[in-house]
Amino acid sequence: MKRVLLICGAVALSACAANAPPEAVPRVVLSGVTVIDGTGAPPSAIMEVVIEGNRIAAIHRSRRGGYPPGTPVLDLPGRYVIPGLIDTHAHVTVLRWYPDGSGSRRGVYDRGVSARALRLLLAHGVTTVRNPSAPAADGVALREAVRAGEVVGPRILTSGEHLADPRLSEEEIRAEVRRQVALGVDMIKVYGNLPPALVGAVIEEAHSHRIPVVGHLQRTTWTEAARMGIDAITHGSPWSPEY
Repeated sequence: MKRVLLICGAVALSACAANAPPEAVPRVVLSGVTVIDGTGAPPSAIMEVVIEGNRIAAIHRSRRGGYPPGTPVLDLPGRYVIPGLIDTHAHVTVLRWYPDGSGSRRGVYDRGVSARALRLLLAHGVTTVRNPSAPAADGVALREAVRAGEVVGPRILTSGEHLADPRLSEEEIRAEVRRQVALGVDMIKVYGNLPPALVGAVIEEAHSHRIPVVGHLQRTTWTEAARMGIDAITHGSPWSPEY
């Protein structure tokens, strides 16, 4: 079976390339590969992909030569290069759960396990993840650690804690949206038993800050949420008797 090669080397090189002078930016050539570019065009065989720093500098027919001395050229016939994959539902801020003494459990963020999960995702070709539901400050900090090169992993788009408490007033839930926005989240997540009135308030408040809303919906139907302007729905399962 032919193996698939995913371009992850560019990400690994990015940390050292970010602040390096142009002449020091590392270059790697993948030679003899088949390129699937994701546009719908047919696969292109016997190609070379030139990676400079954290960017693809060129894609052309294999020419076997013409690069500066010492340039690593990896001969990879039978391998494939595809665009980075996007995982739209990856809980990458991993929590460890402990009894809290009241019969419930308390989640404690584990950055070490989270970093290992991110490295594995990147090694399997995932270059962007959407992290739907995380402790807001921890999710944002992990996103920034990846961006700064402190943690090796895919680009993260994160929400904060999901909003699920139907006992909240409209003003209380709007205040929580504002708190998460101030912390720097990329999206807001509504969840489970939140009724339509509160889902609508969340959508309105988040959109006023130009922040999208995703929903794991049960009490509010998909149709109701769509009419209120929700941006994405997670889990295509019929938990609600109506869609």
